[in-house]
Amino acid sequence: MTDVQIRRFNLKGLEAFSHWLDENRTQPGEPPIALLDDPNLTEVAPNLGSIGIKTFTNKYEMGKHVLVALGSNWEAHINDAGLMPWLSLAFHTSTMLNSKGQLFIGTASRHVLALDIGWKNYSHCRRHLVRSAVFFIGHYGEKGRVFLAKHPCEASKLEEQVPARIKKGLAYCHSLAEAIYQLYWDEGRETYRRGSRGEGRGGIVRLIKILEQLDVTFDIQTITGEQLIALLPKLEFEHFMPKESVKTQKRAELTAAA
Repeated sequence: MTDVQIRRFNLKGLEAFSHWLDENRTQPGEPPIALLDDPNLTEVAPNLGSIGIKTFTNKYEMGKHVLVALGSNWEAHINDAGLMPWLSLAFHTSTMLNSKGQLFIGTASRHVLALDIGWKNYSHCRRHLVRSAVFFIGHYGEKGRVFLAKHPCEASKLEEQVPARIKKGLAYCHSLAEAIYQLYWDEGRETYRRGSRGEGRGGIVRLIKILEQLDVTFDIQTITGEQLIALLPKLEFEHFMPKESVKTQKRAELTAAA
């Protein structure tokens, strides 16, 4: 691992990096690492020190590593349109090489932040590989693993669904993160459970739709993950529910019947 001073792209640097992304989207060449310390295209990131440059096996590990380097003011730093692209290029062996070791660039939003309408609208920023990794760990800690189990170059269905609802507050809902972790994290395999990414019974897409309906009646921001799971349709989610949650629901049904 090599330690380097954290820098950020200036406007010329962003233009150069964005141009390279456009030119190499479908047939990528070697990442332009010379841009990283070019004094004409970058500047030292204020209030930040150095960061170790390494390759990660999953997105969770990458997010933890960057979060430590960003420090307590990480929420402001992940919205720095010059810093996030620089980090994406700095960690190109993770963000631009897929799980097969092949170069893959994809859409520019995976590496640069949207500058036209701003990060608050969250139209594209949620797709930024480095930013998304830091976002989930910064807000949810270890439970962020369930969203970030895939290779750093990839985004899971679980990771995509939650930030897409940022305007409805679900992206910052800790009870939702707790529920998703309890339902879908496979401790033995250290990844999400089979079937959790789908649109069928008990999958993440169905879960989000149900929670959007529940949020009309319940303040899901103030309840626990277990309480939220207890509100879900048992027959649809029983396969994913922790055993204690199923027992709790059954006791509630027996009490109601009596």
